[in-house]
Amino acid sequence: ATGDPAGRYLARQEGVTGLKTVLRFHSAQLYLALNKEVSDETVARLQAALDQLREEGVVEEIMGRYL
Repeated sequence: ATGDPAGRYLARQEGVTGLKTVLRFHSAQLYLALNKEVSDETVARLQAALDQLREEGVVEEIMGRYL
């Protein structure tokens, strides 16, 4: 039992394919933690960049490459 992205990555490294989730015990979102002194402008720029990557399908492409 492990987190989905991490587990799929480790399995792929070992040559295991065709995995599927059969039971999910708990699900948690992942976050990027920043020092509280990071400016609101920087936080907004990081969020905007991530949103753009998601909209353009880059996040899915990266996930597909490694998972």
